[in-house]
Amino acid sequence: MTFKAFIIGLLATFGIPWLLLVVVPYSTMRSLEPVKYEKNSELSGAFVPKRDGRIREGSKIFGQEGCALCHTQVIRPTYAGNDVHRGEWA
Repeated sequence: MTFKAFIIGLLATFGIPWLLLVVVPYSTMRSLEPVKYEKNSELSGAFVPKRDGRIREGSKIFGQEGCALCHTQVIRPTYAGNDVHRGEWA
């Protein structure tokens, strides 16, 4: 491999991704204008989807009974131990 081929390969390796990830998105999005919105609009804030019947009741029971203490993917501390040996648990 010659030095010229190495430099061309190096420029292609870094130039093409830079072109596709920086230049093309910038050139297509530079003409966009900001969207104006009302600060006191009813559509502002967090969106919480409305849930029907059994889903809402199940969510309420899940919170009341403290099910999130065990049934989440939070990492348990090492002193809490392993749940595998607890036979009385379903």
